[in-house]
Amino acid sequence: MEKTAVFADTARWDTTRAGESRIGREDPGSQLVYACVQEFSDWGVRFLRPNLESPQEFARLIESGPCEALVLFPFTYTKHIADGLAGIFKGRVPIIYGGQHAGIGAMPARTLAEGLADFVIAGRGDTSLPKLLRDLADGKKPESRIIRHHDDVPKDERYPLDRLPWPLRRADLMHDITPKEPLPFIPPPTLEKNPTRCVLITGSIGCSARCDFCSTWMISGSVLRRSPKNIVAEMEYLQKNFGPGLVYMFADPLFNSDREWVLELSREMEKKGPFTSVCMADFRLDREMVRAMKRGGFYWIMLGLEFASNDMRADRGKHIADPVNAFRLCSEEGMITRALFMVARKGMTYQELDAEKAALEAMPIRADQLRVNFETPFDGIKMARNLRPEDIVLTDKRLWTTQFVVLRTEVPTESWEGIRQDMMGNYVWCGRQMEHYARQIDLFPELEPVYTDFLEKQKPHSEK
Repeated sequence: MEKTAVFADTARWDTTRAGESRIGREDPGSQLVYACVQEFSDWGVRFLRPNLESPQEFARLIESGPCEALVLFPFTYTKHIADGLAGIFKGRVPIIYGGQHAGIGAMPARTLAEGLADFVIAGRGDTSLPKLLRDLADGKKPESRIIRHHDDVPKDERYPLDRLPWPLRRADLMHDITPKEPLPFIPPPTLEKNPTRCVLITGSIGCSARCDFCSTWMISGSVLRRSPKNIVAEMEYLQKNFGPGLVYMFADPLFNSDREWVLELSREMEKKGPFTSVCMADFRLDREMVRAMKRGGFYWIMLGLEFASNDMRADRGKHIADPVNAFRLCSEEGMITRALFMVARKGMTYQELDAEKAALEAMPIRADQLRVNFETPFDGIKMARNLRPEDIVLTDKRLWTTQFVVLRTEVPTESWEGIRQDMMGNYVWCGRQMEHYARQIDLFPELEPVYTDFLEKQKPHSEK
């Protein structure tokens, strides 16, 4: 008889005080893993993401159907829910932890030591979790309680992820496009007149940067890709089954790390689409790449500026390239940009904050939006290793979402949210930024409704 593994996804998408989603409803990473379980083992799968804070209520949902193994891939800020579930089911079924909390760095051993997990998936789970479940079903004793990736993909294979199934999709988990999130910038009407849903899609897994504030590269340090034809075939499937009105948000941490792959993918998207899309890139952009991406349907690129200086970025593990050139190229080609920025670093002083603000304002280019986050020392990442208890001002890890200050700084903790909102608001509403929007509209008239909609969303509620 087929056994059933329950993926109890503890992700939450309730809102924070900043009115922003804590986490997206759809996660192609976990959906890929459970698709692999169905593909590469004899287990059935129940994927549950009910947006519940109460482990007891979640457990009742699990108990309403079959469950021969419980799989938990929490984030730091949802681990309390996973631990509650593990406590309820401990001794009844095998408890398997993994993901971007339990599965990185030194966390697998720490997770086992806590006593709730029977096994931990370290790093990627697309082949290791199915193998563990096969062993359990066959009555075999796994080689270890920490299960590492079983890589049976030839090292010289260009597109190893084509061997994996597509993530399993459910319409109820896809983003409905709301006035605030996840799309502050709607697509130009020349590309998509009526956007209704945002779909996360993954073209690659892993990251070649070694940023000390990020866990992505700790899941997979080498970048593995799908072929452009495989990606676009999935986009056509999604368009047919869940469209029209889809906006594709690529979840790749460094979308443009392989220039030729980006060009090939963009050509395939242009040929079969275009497909309205958003991505996260670094500064290694060039004009041919940006133009090809735009023809394929990309209209918005998020760029991790993070800090005002290249020296700081290099010190923290980011790839080094010229941010000025990247933002300028995007503006000149009519591509919307969001600059991601971090403040509230450990020990940050008023002087350092003022210097960051001044350097940001002194840059000779403008992004279309500035998004400011607070640096968060998620368990297991590099920058968290040398922290002392006195460095932490927020001990409730349920709030470790980059929207709350965690680290002790010279600036009073209660001041940071106002500083963050002022930085983002002042960036948008200053005269220099208004000139930037006007210039872009002159060059690209199709962007006028995009900026008009965006600025309306940025107004304080009292002015709407």
